[in-house]
Amino acid sequence: MRVCWRKVEHQFMEHEIAVCGLDCAICAYREQTNCAGCAESKGDMFWGECKIAKCAQRKNVEDCSYCDEFVCDDLNAFSHDKEHGDNGERIENLRRRRGLTG
Repeated sequence: MRVCWRKVEHQFMEHEIAVCGLDCAICAYREQTNCAGCAESKGDMFWGECKIAKCAQRKNVEDCSYCDEFVCDDLNAFSHDKEHGDNGERIENLRRRRGLTG
């Protein structure tokens, strides 16, 4: 299981996050689609190929925060997508997980 720290009512809880930092626990599609997660699915998601997960797989990194290009333009655009983004929250999840700042 991949883990991150999520702040919930001033306490931190451990749970699974995606390669891009998406909080799988709050994903509306996870149960509906029986999604195994991007790492388990190797980026071949229920909705199609995830270029972020495929990139991490090619670079052999656990998640985007381990990449030399963190935060790259693709991750930034994905995180701020008007329809499916989260205004950068997934990037912050990765920063917190690794103890990175700014």
